Amino acid sequence: MARAVRITNVIGRRGRVMSTKFQATLEGGPELAAALAKLDDVVRVKASKDALLAAGGVLADEWQGRVPVLDANYQRSLEGAAKAGKTKAGASGSVAPRKVPGLPDGDQPFAYAARLEFGDADRPAEPSARPAFDTAQERAVQAAGDVLAKAAEGVAR
Repeated sequence: MARAVRITNVIGRRGRVMSTKFQATLEGGPELAAALAKLDDVVRVKASKDALLAAGGVLADEWQGRVPVLDANYQRSLEGAAKAGKTKAGASGSVAPRKVPGLPDGDQPFAYAARLEFGDADRPAEPSARPAFDTAQERAVQAAGDVLAKAAEGVAR
């Protein structure tokens, strides 16, 4: 279970939601970290990426379910929204609206997601990302922890 969770929305130029990042401290963190450190680098990085994708999938699903019903393109942009990649420390992940094929850049959900989330002079806020992350953060951290614990079990055997 998580002890501390921090979620950050990264807003880019023209109010675009570039990504939403989260960090969590897991219970048993030092023991888990020691077990993971014993893994081969390739296995450790794969476990880290898999954990981030599992957590990101939970967050993206919750977010997608909270997008205003009439915005099908925004909902579609959150399919497969969790991404993870290799870094020097292991892996890094993000959850963000993705490009919807066939839409011009100005009509892409990432171009207006921040306006929906926070509102502007023409419309009130209709938050979906923040409530989704607040609701799903514990499940996301648990999903990541489960993946990492399975990887660490391989070391203990």
